[in-house]
Amino acid sequence: MRGQIVRWLCRQVFFSRHGCERVIRYAYELARREKRSLTSISKGNALRYSMVFWDEIFAEIGREYPDVETHSLLVDAASMFFVKDPKRFEIVVTSNLFGDILTDLGAAIAGGMGACRRRKPQSRAEVSVDV
Repeated sequence: MRGQIVRWLCRQVFFSRHGCERVIRYAYELARREKRSLTSISKGNALRYSMVFWDEIFAEIGREYPDVETHSLLVDAASMFFVKDPKRFEIVVTSNLFGDILTDLGAAIAGGMGACRRRKPQSRAEVSVDV
């Protein structure tokens, strides 16, 4: 596409119910086991299909976990809170795109991306899953 004029471009994102439920349920189970709060981060105000779908599934599954304290934030507000008040986040669940951006932000806050090592998953169950 270099050197060519692009008149329009379309990007498709696919969220499956099964994939969203799997990731979100894992986060709820972790929050319950660790006795920590869970924050879902999305962009339902602008991405009206995929992220509204995500938010609905987060709420549905949340009814099965009344003992887990939950919060829902838009990604722009969450980014601000990562900088201003990072201790408010105990466990975060979000889409792959936002998770990638927020982990880089967290690494920069902690002292630089080169200073933070990523922990290698101990099992296949800990590997990040695209939804």
